[in-house]
Amino acid sequence: MVKGLIYKLTQFSDDKKISYIGSTFRCATVRYKEHQRWARYNLWNSSSCSELFDKKYENDPILEILDEIDFKYDDKFLNGKILRKLEFYYIQNTDCIVNKITKLPNPLSYYSRNSQKIEAKKKQNNVICTCGLKINYYYLKKHMTTKKHALLLKKAHGE
Repeated sequence: MVKGLIYKLTQFSDDKKISYIGSTFRCATVRYKEHQRWARYNLWNSSSCSELFDKKYENDPILEILDEIDFKYDDKFLNGKILRKLEFYYIQNTDCIVNKITKLPNPLSYYSRNSQKIEAKKKQNNVICTCGLKINYYYLKKHMTTKKHALLLKKAHGE
């Protein structure tokens, strides 16, 4: 059985409280140390919670487990989606959040809003293969390994 965690890091300053909410399949303390290391060394993947580990604060943030989820199946992709949705539920219902991502992205929305522009751009990327076929640049490498390419190439060279 796989276990997922929703956790909250909270930093108290003189006049305010700021929090970061995250999710993980690993041990919460391991994830906490990872956030701490990323913030300290300003690593490439530092998250929005690095503000909580700023040296201007006297203490490190407090780690609190908000929810533990036991998943029946070992499907990491599906479990990750469920855990992420639960994380966003907590983000939306908590005050003083420093999370940069505050809503789930909708993968269909960008395409539906820009479908005409995307299709037009695809048509601009057409090239003429050495066999004479007009093909999209992105599929050219795969096309060159097909039987169709070989046959058209033979016909083009008069064999």
